[in-house]
Amino acid sequence: GEFEPWIQRVREAVGDDTDPIQAFFDLLQHRYAISVQHQSDVGTEAAFTDWLEKGKPGYQI
Repeated sequence: GEFEPWIQRVREAVGDDTDPIQAFFDLLQHRYAISVQHQSDVGTEAAFTDWLEKGKPGYQI
């Protein structure tokens, strides 16, 4: 499916101690948050880079 490559990249970024599905959700939340800030969709690749640079922040649901 279309999400598996991203989940794999996130899994590699966070390691075995973090749930990759939760981390992927955190990435999507981060993408939304910075897209709102920029008033434009920044895309997953840019959001992933920013998420990593900012220490992989988590988001409460």
